Amino acid sequence: MSRDPGATDILAIKGMVRREPPRRDRRQCHCFLNKAGLEALERVESVVAQSCVDLLSSLSEGQENTLNRILRVLRREKVVQA
Repeated sequence: MSRDPGATDILAIKGMVRREPPRRDRRQCHCFLNKAGLEALERVESVVAQSCVDLLSSLSEGQENTLNRILRVLRREKVVQA
């Protein structure tokens, strides 16, 4: 087993998640975002949303249509694979 800190470890150190081992299987660990984690998630979501708007605003109408067609195909393929 690796002792390198994973994402959950880092979030726990920063006080963004709460860990709870389940009673039935102590090998597992349930993690829950706390208030600090939810606030960080909200900040990240707004940055990602604005980045998407910025990227897509440079596309022409034809490019947007092409992108939408490609995304529809990818969504269909994902649903078929699931």
